This record gives sequence, structure tokens and C-alpha cells, in this order.
Amino acid sequence: MWNNRVFDYIIIKKIFTSEKDSFEERLRSAFLAAEEDNIKILTLSFGVGNIKIFENNIDAYIKKIEEIRKNNYSGIFIPELCLVRENKQNNLYKEIIDSGYFKSLDLVGDEKLGVDEFIDIYKYGKDKNMILKCHIGEFESSKFIDEAVTKLNLDEIQHGLSMVHDKELMKKIRDKN
Repeated sequence: MWNNRVFDYIIIKKIFTSEKDSFEERLRSAFLAAEEDNIKILTLSFGVGNIKIFENNIDAYIKKIEEIRKNNYSGIFIPELCLVRENKQNNLYKEIIDSGYFKSLDLVGDEKLGVDEFIDIYKYGKDKNMILKCHIGEFESSKFIDEAVTKLNLDEIQHGLSMVHDKELMKKIRDKN
């Protein structure tokens, strides 16, 4: 069944000519799949780029997400704001965080770009009690993981595969829990 869902997701993106319709249908599909699979706690990442579909109106964006969620998913939902390393100067980050809707931050993209451009926004997110995550260590060495954990004060590491080659870092992260 999963393969059919992946296929459906790809087809949805091609069927709808409107970005907004495509976004809404993909979101509805994600919530329905989680409901059908009896997922009790669901985290979905939302990129800042999708807000442009709603003319940068954060309230309209959140309202639409919640409308679709309420109609399609009954479990616990943890919305996550996805930041992209290649999009360093997004002026909406703080405004989106201030909405209080998103409960976690996650940084994705080219690991070689590092994390320095996101230190301030991660501090801001921490002050707002957000869960801080980062996709790191999947493609680059463990030094990138160490840097991200230290500079961003991470709560979670997404992937972290290269850590297996650095026992000292593994201990450091284990001790940090």
C-alpha cells in the first residue's frame, strides 16, 4: 500500500495545476494516510515556501492546515517549521515562530553550507520552547554533526549516520541525551 501512496503523491503534484490545490491535496493525503495507519502522534514539516501560496499570510496558511487536519486526522499533531540551508535570509522565520503554531524547527539542505546562518533563529526558537532538530550527518562527516549540535543547541539529530565513525561524539551526544 505504501508504494501506491508514494505514487499517488507524485500524481497529485502533476494533476493539479494550481499550487494551492496541489498543496492542499498532498496535505489531505498525508493526514488521511496517518489516520488510516492509526498513527497516534504525527509530525509534518512545512516549508516557508508554501506560505507564498497564501500571499505570505501566515494566519491563512495555518488556518488551512488546521482545517485539513481537523477533517482528516484525529491523532496528536506536531507541526514543524522546515528551514532550508540554501534559503538563509528568510524574513518570515520569526513571524512564523511567533504564531505559536509550529512546535519544532528542522534544518535541511546541503550540509556543507553549515549552520552558522541559522544560529540566531535557533536561539529564538529555543526561547519559544520549540524542539530543535537538524538533518545532519547523512552526507557529511561527524564534524558537521558536532558543529550543529553545539551551535544550534539541538534536541534531536535527523540521520546522524556519520557519527558511527566518532566514538567521542557518540558519547557526547549520549551524555546530552
